[in-house]
Amino acid sequence: MSNSEIELNSLNEVIKAIEKLPPKERFRLLKNFIRGFEKWSQLNEDCRLHVVQFLDYKSMCKLEICSKQDQGTVKDAHVNIYQMTICDERKIIEGIETEEFDNVAINFQFDSYMTRNYNLVFSAEGDGSKMQWLKFNPRKRGMDIHTLLIDSPNYHQKAIEFAENMIKKGKYELPQLMVDMKDYPMETSKMKPLPRCKTIRICGDDKEQLRWWFEWLPEKNLDIRMFSRFENTENQLVLSSEELNWPRIQQAQKFKLRGRADFTDEQFLNLEIRMAGFVSVSVSDDVINRFLKNWINGTGYQFHQVLLGSTKNRDVEKILRGIELREWDEDFREEAGFFCSEFHRFCGRGQLYQISNRIQPYESLTLQITDFEEAQLNIYHTGKRQTARNGEYYTEYYVPSYF
Repeated sequence: MSNSEIELNSLNEVIKAIEKLPPKERFRLLKNFIRGFEKWSQLNEDCRLHVVQFLDYKSMCKLEICSKQDQGTVKDAHVNIYQMTICDERKIIEGIETEEFDNVAINFQFDSYMTRNYNLVFSAEGDGSKMQWLKFNPRKRGMDIHTLLIDSPNYHQKAIEFAENMIKKGKYELPQLMVDMKDYPMETSKMKPLPRCKTIRICGDDKEQLRWWFEWLPEKNLDIRMFSRFENTENQLVLSSEELNWPRIQQAQKFKLRGRADFTDEQFLNLEIRMAGFVSVSVSDDVINRFLKNWINGTGYQFHQVLLGSTKNRDVEKILRGIELREWDEDFREEAGFFCSEFHRFCGRGQLYQISNRIQPYESLTLQITDFEEAQLNIYHTGKRQTARNGEYYTEYYVPSYF
């Protein structure tokens, strides 16, 4: 007898059977047992909670208004929230963006496989505030706007309360978070640790706020993107060597900074971040040369890509001094034509070299000095050893993933 044919005669049998099945099959069995919610009132609270967590948010809202008991069940149920964005939006006058902020936008998505996002905008309205739900209407090819008035003049605080309540509704198990706010209300925040949040995007130049957000995140294997609000490099965020020693940066899987990073020589040579991108204040051409030689000799770490900008132009001769390399000439392009064309499509052009590992000769790096900015140096681990059916080794080239 298959699992789908199990006779479910009691709640205990239901729970025991479904625990061994994948989520979709679990919900199907539960639905069969309660016969389209005919037996809903007979279920105990634990079973009701288990059923409700499989409903989408719209269905939860409908169930919530059925009875006081249903309202309590939905209130206690776990809502899966995949990602959330909390963002200040600047005031626009005659099509020109100003430095003044006049609303807060909240964007969230319930599941990773759902393409639909929910967009809410909080702003001032007379003596109070309003929340607008922007919903795309495919028939009109435009947005339907649903407005709710709020009896509070502080739209900024109400937006934060809503966002944090949604995160709380998800039991603080949010995997992805983006925050773009000049003044996040840290003192009144009810934020708690986010144990599953591995992807964080923070836009801002307030280091105290950056540190505050890091305190809520797991210590290891994060994907961190930090963006300065300033386009002008003179005013951009600069992280000192002490700040770059923050454990969550040092132990990140990915770290990208749109700003400047003052890594010391020792910090740069001891990097363990698999994918890193930043504008360097002090990493010299000689140190980059040592970094490459460490990898060539098998003493460097196994990174995927390092995108290294600089506040001054690079000396390519110093960087390549004493390193055996293969230029991307006609022979190489003929040998790895598809890889070269795809690399150009995704990573651009410039001066390109292939550098082999002495310990693992079938492993190699691609070194790129970009043609649009002389100070930009990119290092990718593209050549990887593979084994043919006859047991012989060969190199297969991989185009770097977008970062």
